[in-house]
Amino acid sequence: MRARWAAAAAAVLVLGGCSATGAVSPPVAPPSATPTVVEERPVAAAATLRFSASELHALDIAGEPVATVAFGGGPAAVVELVADTVGTAPVVSEVAEEGCAAPHTSYRWDGVALTAWAGSTDFVVGITTSSLGGIRIETTGGFAVGDDIVAFAAASPAENVGHPSELDTFVAFDVASRTSSGEYTSPVGAVGYATGGVLDSIMTPAEWSSFLC
Repeated sequence: MRARWAAAAAAVLVLGGCSATGAVSPPVAPPSATPTVVEERPVAAAATLRFSASELHALDIAGEPVATVAFGGGPAAVVELVADTVGTAPVVSEVAEEGCAAPHTSYRWDGVALTAWAGSTDFVVGITTSSLGGIRIETTGGFAVGDDIVAFAAASPAENVGHPSELDTFVAFDVASRTSSGEYTSPVGAVGYATGGVLDSIMTPAEWSSFLC
């Protein structure tokens, strides 16, 4: 069971999100926001990139903001801020419809990938590393891949924690909205996937079922 869930999580970070039924379903976009990049100091001063459910923040070593990009403006500003902060351009590729993933453009660094859906401003970021180019990569609350999240999950509202098996846990670190299908309700936002209490990957904006494709 653990291997099956882990393989599903790895695949979705390459192909992007989908619904739990296997049908193509781009992630639900966060609430619209005016795209902004507010630079208080050069992005080179950033030590951390923090992904929430609706924004990307570049923070300095003291945790103060250097720049902020709202997801509502589309993927271009997000790609630019990541590239400027880590000092490396992404590998860009156009991907036709494949498996449960709709056609998309992939922007990929080592351990960080942004999937931008064709004909849409919707996108999803997949993270499988805690650092990139010397920059810490984390989500809301300061959690990063490799962290133990048992205590965090235990302290979270029950509706933000999913347990498809005793070895697998989904935690919505930051919730922008919720989707419902019959009796099934899933939080949408910055979501982490853990095996054995260790955070293996993060997706945003995404929902629990995004890891099941």
